[in-house]
Amino acid sequence: MRFELHCHSTCSDGTEAPERVATRAAERHVEVFALTDHDTCAGTGVAVANARSIRAVELSCDDAGRTVHVLAFDRGGDWAALEDRLTAVRVARKNRLRVMAAKLAQRG
Repeated sequence: MRFELHCHSTCSDGTEAPERVATRAAERHVEVFALTDHDTCAGTGVAVANARSIRAVELSCDDAGRTVHVLAFDRGGDWAALEDRLTAVRVARKNRLRVMAAKLAQRG
């Protein structure tokens, strides 16, 4: 039995769309597949439609100043609250980057 439980799509830092990642897994006869994009579940709906899939996400966490990546897996249930929180984290991250870029531009 073939498993692929850690792969990314263009929803985070991957190079292929979620549909293509799931299709490639199916072409390679992967029986259980999880799309684990960084801090988003955006591609999981498409991935689930294209392969036998487990809903998953790779969470970027902080442990005493050290970045740690945690894989979270689920076979069912509603991830709406998690996706809302991940969206808020992404928006805050983008806003922080804009502020940093503006400060750098001011300094030349």
